[in-house]
Amino acid sequence: MRNHVDGENQASPRRGPRAGHTLRAFGHVRLVPILSIAGGILSLAGVVFFIPRLGLAGAAVGRLFYGPVAALDFLKIKTQFARTALPPKEPVLPWK
Repeated sequence: MRNHVDGENQASPRRGPRAGHTLRAFGHVRLVPILSIAGGILSLAGVVFFIPRLGLAGAAVGRLFYGPVAALDFLKIKTQFARTALPPKEPVLPWK
């Protein structure tokens, strides 16, 4: 039997490292729940807006609003790695 992490059940399709864990490791603990809540609010607003107009398909369309907010996690990670992990670029001189 596997240990459950962060309240996951075994039916959860998301396995492996996540952006939230990486952000917490870099010390951005507050950003993870803020983006999660913002994504949930946008997703709920989209569902409420589109279900009366499109029916069940509107629920799927409204759910798509969470994706761009979740992508902000990865954007923050990219900028964090660019500042800490990559050395400054120096020109390569072929005659040295």
